[in-house]
Amino acid sequence: MLRMRGLMGTSDVAGPQAPAFSPRVRLALALAAMLALAGALLRWALLLEDAVHSIAGRYDFSSYYAAALALRNDPHANIYAESVIAHAGAAGHVLVQPPLPYTYPPLFAILLAPFTAVSFRILSRLWLVGNAALWLALTLLLAAEMYRLLPRLSASRASARGIRDRAAALVDDPLPLVAVAVAAWLCLPSAPAVQTLLTGQINFLVLAPLALVPLLLRRGRDFWAGAAIGLAAMLKFTPALLIAYLILMRRWRAVAGALIALAVLAAGSIAVVGPGVFFAALTQALRVGSGDATLGHNEALFAPMLTLLGNPAPAQVVAQVLSVALVVALGYVLWRGSAADPSADPEGDWARPAAGYGIALCALLLVSPSAWVHHYVWVLPAAASALGLGLAGALSASTAQGCRQALLLLGLAVVAALALSYSLPYGWDTEPQPAQTSLLGLPLWPLLLEARALATLALALVLSYWYLRRTSVAVETAPHATRVPA
Repeated sequence: MLRMRGLMGTSDVAGPQAPAFSPRVRLALALAAMLALAGALLRWALLLEDAVHSIAGRYDFSSYYAAALALRNDPHANIYAESVIAHAGAAGHVLVQPPLPYTYPPLFAILLAPFTAVSFRILSRLWLVGNAALWLALTLLLAAEMYRLLPRLSASRASARGIRDRAAALVDDPLPLVAVAVAAWLCLPSAPAVQTLLTGQINFLVLAPLALVPLLLRRGRDFWAGAAIGLAAMLKFTPALLIAYLILMRRWRAVAGALIALAVLAAGSIAVVGPGVFFAALTQALRVGSGDATLGHNEALFAPMLTLLGNPAPAQVVAQVLSVALVVALGYVLWRGSAADPSADPEGDWARPAAGYGIALCALLLVSPSAWVHHYVWVLPAAASALGLGLAGALSASTAQGCRQALLLLGLAVVAALALSYSLPYGWDTEPQPAQTSLLGLPLWPLLLEARALATLALALVLSYWYLRRTSVAVETAPHATRVPA
C-alpha cells in the first residue's frame, strides 16, 4: 500500500499538491486556526464545567441504569415492562421517576449491569465524563478523516522531529490545524452533541464504531467494518440500515462481518436474558417509535409538516410515499457510484468512499419516522466529509469554474452544518409540547423544526455530487500528486 507520512500521522495515500501559498498566508492560516480551535475548546470546557455541577447526563441514563439494575438483580427480568423499569428505578434512586421505557437491544443493559454496584449518582457522573472524553476523541477522529481529503500544501517537513520542527511544519502546511479547528467548531458546539451529553444519551457510544467504518474499509478490514456496524446496531437498532449500504457497495465481507456480529451479539444476549426478553426489544422499539412520532419535537423530515396539518391520513400516505422515493433515489445514487469508473485507483480515490458513506449516514435520519435532536449526532461524519471535500475542491481546482463550483458546494455544506448544529429557541427541539410562536401569520415552530432534516438532505445532495463524479478530487484536479512508498 502506498503511504505518506504526514503531520497527523501516517496516512494511506498522499493527497494532491495544492497551489503554493505565500509564507504570510500560511502563517495567517495557522494563527487563525489556532485561535478558532482555542475558542471552540474554551466554549466546550465551560459547557463541561457547568454540566459536571448540575444534573446533566442523568435523564436518559436513568432508563439505562434502571434496566441494568433490573438485570443485575434478575438476569431474566423483562426490562421492557413498565412495572419492572419503574421498580428498578425506584430501588436505584434514579433521577427520572418512573424512568422512560427502555427501547434498545438488551446488550448495553447487560454490559452496564455489573457497574450498578456503584450508586446512580456516582455512575451517572462517570458516564458524563466518559461521554465527554468520547466526544472529544470523535472530534479528533473526524478531523483526521477531513485532513485526509485535503491537499498537501508542502511535503518538505513530512519527517519533522521535535517540537520546534513540528511547529515549523504546521506553519509550512497549516491544513492539519485547519482540519482540527473546523472539526472542533463542527462537533463541539453542535446541538445534537450537546443534547447527547446533557441527557446522558448513548449516541456517542453508537457513533464511535460507525466513525471507524471508513478507516477500516480504507485499510481493507472489511469484515471488521461490518462488525462495527453490527455492534452499533446492537446498541441501537437504527444503524442496522447501514447493512443495505454495504450491500449496495458490494462489500460482501463487510456484510458477512455485520451479520456475524449481529448473530454473535444476539446469541450472547439471548443466553443472558432469554429469547422472550430479547425479542421483546423489537416490539418495544416499534411501539414506542410509532407512538413518539406524533410528539412536538420530532425532527424527522416530514414530521413537522404532518404535525402542522394535524396528521391527516392522506398526508401520512404522501409522506410515506415520498420517504420510499427518497430511499430509492439515495440507493440508486450509491449503486450507480459504486459501479462507475472501475479503472480508478482504489487507493487514491478517497472522495467517493467518504461521500458514499456520508450519504448512507444522512439516509439513517432522512428515512426515519421519528428523529430527536440528539440523533443528528450521527450526521457529523457526513458534515465533516462535505466540508473536507469542498475545501479540497476549492484548494485543488485547476480552473476558475472548478473553484467556483467547489466554493458553492462548500458554502452549502457550511450553511447545512450551521443549521444542523444550531439549537432552536423556546425548547422547540427538546420539548414534547413546545410553545407556539408565529411571524406574519406563519407558525415558526414546525417550520424551523424542519431545519435539521433539511440540512441533512442538503448534505446528502452535496455528497451525491462528489460521489457521482468520475474521479476523486485527488485524481481529477491533481494527477501529479506525489506518492511516497511506505
